[in-house]
Amino acid sequence: MRFNPQEWIVVVDPEICTHSKAQVDICNQMDLKIKGAILCNDKEHSNSQPCQQVPAFPSFCNINSQVCISGLRETAEDFEELQQQSDQMLAQKKS
Repeated sequence: MRFNPQEWIVVVDPEICTHSKAQVDICNQMDLKIKGAILCNDKEHSNSQPCQQVPAFPSFCNINSQVCISGLRETAEDFEELQQQSDQMLAQKKS
């Protein structure tokens, strides 16, 4: 299963989570071209729904399944596993 970056946004807060900056750097280094990023330390986003709902930073939220999964992702395999988890959760919601 391939990771589909256009289905994902990353939700981070580099002011309170040391892994947030690392996650953004990893996404850029891997040239993932994800749909977007929400920086919860930004006044404009701090009270947004994703910033209030994610259990921890960094989190990836799938815009199709509305599933947010926390944890640092560092390898292509990590991102493929993320896609698989989201796809399974979406299938469970539909059934």
